Parts: sequence; structure tokens; C-alpha cells
Amino acid sequence: ILKKNNPNYGVSDDWFKGMEGLNRRFVPYNGGLGAKQLQWFREQLTAARDAGDRVIVLSHVLLHPSRREDVSDTTLYDFEEALEAIR
Repeated sequence: ILKKNNPNYGVSDDWFKGMEGLNRRFVPYNGGLGAKQLQWFREQLTAARDAGDRVIVLSHVLLHPSRREDVSDTTLYDFEEALEAIR
């Protein structure tokens, strides 16, 4: 994911060079849920909904991007899929 989305990865120590907006999330200290965890997440949310339970979602890395550029640096790679699962 990093090599695909960040041309600086493995080439430069400045991971943010030329990276703007939400693309700044593609740095080595972030991560994503990935296909298996996203499937598990969807299943858990579906089970909770079917049971009438409420869910609080906590994550070490931000699930929702901020408009502040310094905060978007720490957003999940696949936040779009995570947010879609919550909706």
C-alpha cells in the first residue's frame, strides 16, 4: 500500500514530500484494517444491529479524517471502507 500510494517510501526520509491532503496518511507509522479485519468489523456491527445493541468504536488510528492537515497524517489507510461499515 505504501509503495503504491507514497513515492517517497523507501526512497526518501521525508515521507511527506509532495504529499497533500488525505494522501498524507500513507506513511509507515499508520496502517489500515485490511480485508479480513474489515469483514470481521462488518460482521460485528451487523450482529450488534440485529441484537438492538449500541456500539462504540475506538481506534488507535483515526477512523475519520480531519480538515486539519496535521491530523490527517494519522488517518487509517482504508478509512473510507471503515466509515462505510459504520453507516
